[in-house]
Amino acid sequence: MDQFIALIDHYKYLALFPLAVFEGPLVSLLVGFLIYLGKLNFILSYFILLLGDLIPDTAYYYLGRYGGRKKLFDKYFKGTGFIAQNFSLIERLWRDHPRKTMFLSKLAYGL
Repeated sequence: MDQFIALIDHYKYLALFPLAVFEGPLVSLLVGFLIYLGKLNFILSYFILLLGDLIPDTAYYYLGRYGGRKKLFDKYFKGTGFIAQNFSLIERLWRDHPRKTMFLSKLAYGL
């Protein structure tokens, strides 16, 4: 925790974006504390955290949408048995219940 605060004190908003890209929710919590302490500006921090969350999600979307599902699946998930065995179930859940699946997947990440 001391290293994180020292990093933010020294680099301020320059360090905030890469940290938000890699670990957004935890960094958001810590940034809220630093805003409370008066070390960071709320508006600027908010927009940097927002971009740190949206940019990777947008990149993942386009990678999945236009990257060629068969090639991506074969390259990254062929060796993992769980995903390969349940891929048809995952596809069916996204097709039939997209809102519920999205909500539960975000909830599971937080837990």
